Amino acid sequence: MRICLAAYNHRLAALFDNATRLLLFEGQGEAFSPSGEVHPPGHGAPPRIAAVMACGAEVLICGALSRCTRHILSDSGLVIWDWVCGDIDQVLTAWSQGRLGDLSMPGCQRKVPCCLQHKS
Repeated sequence: MRICLAAYNHRLAALFDNATRLLLFEGQGEAFSPSGEVHPPGHGAPPRIAAVMACGAEVLICGALSRCTRHILSDSGLVIWDWVCGDIDQVLTAWSQGRLGDLSMPGCQRKVPCCLQHKS
């Protein structure tokens, strides 16, 4: 499985549109290893959307995400975990242990219908 983390420095970007790097990881279960890094050109959501769709990721983990951007990405078949915060290592550990919900950003309510789509 290939996952993509929308990052700013060593943390998830608080806002997907501000991510300066898309970090790619391959693996299963608790074993994930780096498989690449993409630096989207320009500013805003469009170049980041294009980069995520082109990188072959199956899962996107990111901070805040607009509804429009979320629909575009989810319609492409990506599994999206948005409204997540934390250091990259912390996020990878939580993902591999099935505890990503523990890293929800302040104000995120997983009871909201759009967030229930995260659950499998």
